[in-house]
Amino acid sequence: MRKIIFHIGNHKTGSSTLQKFLYKNKKILNNNKILYPNECIRYGDYAHHNLAFELANFNQYNRKFGNYKKFLKIVRENKKKDILISSENFEKLKFNHKFSKFIRKIKKMNYNFIVIFFFRERISLYQTMIAELVKSGYIFKNSDHFKNIRMIKKNGYFEYDNHKFWFSKKKEVIEILKYFPVSKKNIVCINYKKNKTVNLFLNQILNNKKKINFYKSNLIFPKNINLRNGYYKIHQINSLNKIRKIIFEINFENFIFSFFQLILTISKLSYFKVRSAIFEDYKKQILPNKYISKLQSLRL
Repeated sequence: MRKIIFHIGNHKTGSSTLQKFLYKNKKILNNNKILYPNECIRYGDYAHHNLAFELANFNQYNRKFGNYKKFLKIVRENKKKDILISSENFEKLKFNHKFSKFIRKIKKMNYNFIVIFFFRERISLYQTMIAELVKSGYIFKNSDHFKNIRMIKKNGYFEYDNHKFWFSKKKEVIEILKYFPVSKKNIVCINYKKNKTVNLFLNQILNNKKKINFYKSNLIFPKNINLRNGYYKIHQINSLNKIRKIIFEINFENFIFSFFQLILTISKLSYFKVRSAIFEDYKKQILPNKYISKLQSLRL
């Protein structure tokens, strides 16, 4: 029986690097009878985020990047292949009625469901989670850590702006069993190891014969994706270069237009300088020792 493999994250476990690898090597995957569909991959992305956005009620869903019906059509047309779906936004594990239809239609095609997720050690996860939220403009105080740990203890996850960061493997598995037609033996939890996500994942989806063929191929291994503060630094450099260009090209005829362009670019430069400063201040927001011990002692 063919398999449909859902890689659902988790967040902060190398998902972006893995997805870029799968996208860049989809022809080789296809030769090994594993389809990594183009449908529901947004421009500039490598994962099926638009499918997850539609099925889990994210407002980022945009139908111009495909929908679950078009995705089902691709599954139907490739019945002789395993289907691989990847988006860490499935980690939300709270779906709408479209998701039920999607699952029901795939079941009728006689696919065996597999759910794979990576699980990160809780202290490391919490600290990288803070870095991610700081990057989004959130500023942590000591009192916030206390509230966050209470939420984690109660729910097994931390939720922010529709995203979930799972700290309880047990509770996450219970939620997976609610929504996916799988038994525990078809839920694969992989302990996250830095820079090992791609190899650990391939070991799970490829049998021995496929591994030999796959690794003999001319694979493309992407560099680890790390936007973090470099993202803001790049924008600062671009803004400075644009300011210089505007100043050098300014003349009487285009003075008013150039003046407004200059003001707008200076505003952008200021914005990215502030965001960069906030991110660099992240180290001051790292979990203090007393909260580390509280997080470690949680029974999840």
